[in-house]
Amino acid sequence: MAREVVLERIREAEARRREMEEAAAKERERVLQEARREVRRILDEAEASAARAASEHLSAAQKAIQEERAAILARGEAQNSRRRAVAESRVDEASECIYKEFLRRVNA
Repeated sequence: MAREVVLERIREAEARRREMEEAAAKERERVLQEARREVRRILDEAEASAARAASEHLSAAQKAIQEERAAILARGEAQNSRRRAVAESRVDEASECIYKEFLRRVNA
């Protein structure tokens, strides 16, 4: 084979190698970009899911707090009603005691 033919084949082989390397680099970059987009999509979905879960937990906690608050207020109202009833039932007794003390001091 002539030297020029061998050199030409080597140049052609080198050119094909460069083309293949460039194609591989472009394919690598395309795959990386696609993977980055997929990662971003997955992260966005995870963030949205986490936000929904946090919102649901917050709503449940607020509902539980409202129910507990209502129960505490109801117990307080019941206790106040009982104390009011006891106090009202003792008004006559207190009035009688004050009246007797008044008479005792007036007659003393």
